[in-house]
Amino acid sequence: MVVSGADASVDRLIDAANSRGARKTVKLRVSGAFHSPLVARAADRLRPVLERARWRDPVPPFMSTVSARVENAQRLAGLLVEQLTGPVRWTQAVAGLMRNGVGVFIEIGPGQVLSGLVRRCDRSLKTISVGDPESLRKLEETLSAA
Repeated sequence: MVVSGADASVDRLIDAANSRGARKTVKLRVSGAFHSPLVARAADRLRPVLERARWRDPVPPFMSTVSARVENAQRLAGLLVEQLTGPVRWTQAVAGLMRNGVGVFIEIGPGQVLSGLVRRCDRSLKTISVGDPESLRKLEETLSAA
């Protein structure tokens, strides 16, 4: 479980969880209180920009971690705004992708945090991390061989 909020509130929650026997608590180092109402002003500023954009149905399909459903173009702007302040439904989104036949997950960017979270959902899932030109070449080889 991950919570977000003001530093002092998160600290009190960690103390309360520890005093009630939590096995492990970790305060993540993040640059902002994302996925919480504390960034609502940013969402308010982003909304009009996203609403002016012309959206098309994504290819490949887009699985939202807000709704944990594959979404169409009409819902994208609102979902991207919600993504700033709403909780992430990661486990449900991964399960939905699995139900749709996805068995390989590709993480693009530095690190392998999301790949680890995917494997926590289901150890049988394959993950590929792409964080540099060499790993991108390996991905291209893997995809062309498939």
